[in-house]
Amino acid sequence: MKKGKERIIYDNYDLWETYSESAIDALVDMWGDEYTDDDVWNMIYDFDADDYSDEIDRLREFFSDGTYIIFGSVGRWDGRRTGFDVFNDFESAYNDAIKDCDFIKIYDVNGHFYIECSHHDGTNCYEIKKLTDAGVRYYTNWDENWIDKRSISYIQNKLINRYSVLPRFAEKVYGCNRTEYVA
Repeated sequence: MKKGKERIIYDNYDLWETYSESAIDALVDMWGDEYTDDDVWNMIYDFDADDYSDEIDRLREFFSDGTYIIFGSVGRWDGRRTGFDVFNDFESAYNDAIKDCDFIKIYDVNGHFYIECSHHDGTNCYEIKKLTDAGVRYYTNWDENWIDKRSISYIQNKLINRYSVLPRFAEKVYGCNRTEYVA
């Protein structure tokens, strides 16, 4: 079976690998060989902060036009927990998802939009999909009906499998192919 290619949107799990060469080149251009390890790391952190800010702005704009579902699992000291949330405000949902996390990886695989983030107790793994108009109605009818006996997991599965579509971030924002596979 072919494996979909991860199209990285943002990743700070290995800042040295991502930015060290560019940071050293920039420092050499500015100061020649007169720089320290701290200078390199400060430059790396600056590059990372700029990239993160740019990507969050793109994500905020991309997810501003609809209702979305974020679902997945959270690594906790007492095991993994699953769940979902429906949102219109990307920034709030994103900040809740990455709360207490030091490392973040955001990526697209053939239209699927994923967020992985790690903290002291484990790793959180999420996917985001866009709800269809029918999905918004389905969720609202369930959420506002206090006598509805359908379980949360039943509603989550219906929203994910029937009432949502892939966001296709990498395709729409970066012009990537609709599908790409690793060789």
